[in-house]
Amino acid sequence: MTDLIESALSALPLLMPHRKVRYQRGSEVIWLYNATIARTAYIWVDNNDIRHVSEGRDYLVPPNDLVLGGVVVTPIEGDQIIDEGNRFTVMAEGDGEVFRYTERYHTLLRIHTKENDDE
Repeated sequence: MTDLIESALSALPLLMPHRKVRYQRGSEVIWLYNATIARTAYIWVDNNDIRHVSEGRDYLVPPNDLVLGGVVVTPIEGDQIIDEGNRFTVMAEGDGEVFRYTERYHTLLRIHTKENDDE
């Protein structure tokens, strides 16, 4: 049964709406052809009991597509995603991680980003 579920999940990225985005770490740049846009809402209460809500833009990508210097890597804080001319910085928020796997089979990475305000 596990193989059937894992097989079905591996086809999921091909069925979801996706787009081509540029991924950059330092001077290295690659194109991710199967990126799907998602979002994560972060809600927290500060010391004054004031509720804050923030929303981040996430990108869902197959882990094996993220290859820099010939090596499959995971996202790190400060990486950049350029999507239709808009620059998004990979950064941790909420759970303290810059990415997480979407499920236990690690079919997709959910990369957390924030849009750069200066562009």
